[in-house]
Amino acid sequence: MTYSIRGRALNKAHSMGSVRFDASPETAAQIERAARTDAFDPNLFTNRDDAVARLDRMPTKRTQKVLHAPNYTTAEFTRRLRFDPDAQVLNFDFSGFIFHHSRDVNDFYDHIEERIKASGQDKWFFLIDNTDCQIMPGAWVQYAFRGKRLNLRYSLGSVRYAPGSETAAEIRRRSESQDFSPNIRNTRAEALARIEEMRRETTS
Repeated sequence: MTYSIRGRALNKAHSMGSVRFDASPETAAQIERAARTDAFDPNLFTNRDDAVARLDRMPTKRTQKVLHAPNYTTAEFTRRLRFDPDAQVLNFDFSGFIFHHSRDVNDFYDHIEERIKASGQDKWFFLIDNTDCQIMPGAWVQYAFRGKRLNLRYSLGSVRYAPGSETAAEIRRRSESQDFSPNIRNTRAEALARIEEMRRETTS
């Protein structure tokens, strides 16, 4: 009984198909009875070759991994980051940038993390220019994940400015589900003013 229950659970969780071979008459009879009771195909064979041939005929359920080609060079990322150590502000220039898919997100955010580690300063205020930035549907999940992780590790506070209406709406929607403040402003001046407010809140 336990063998049958655990076997079914294992198959449902991890198997793309199961076959059995070289079973004794007693074991074969028991599996056949369980198959009629539990409504599954025992796929019994008397030899390994027939069992392997049956596996080859089974349709695969494996999800094909998508490998995206990179769209940007390291030089492109480098010119879009500017550190202001005196103000403790890291400027992100996402203006006109398109995150086509998760590869673009990971490549850029890997670069950001490496630059922060090399800066010698653990925490920064993030000032993000979203002017004409586009985050395509295939990039949103990873963009939200990497952004949140970056904030938790390295940010004293983040402020975004000048996002398009669709991007702003999506950022606000995701901020509600992930419990963070989007801190969206219309202009750079307003964003800098908000950073000063956050700085006072931090030191008070």
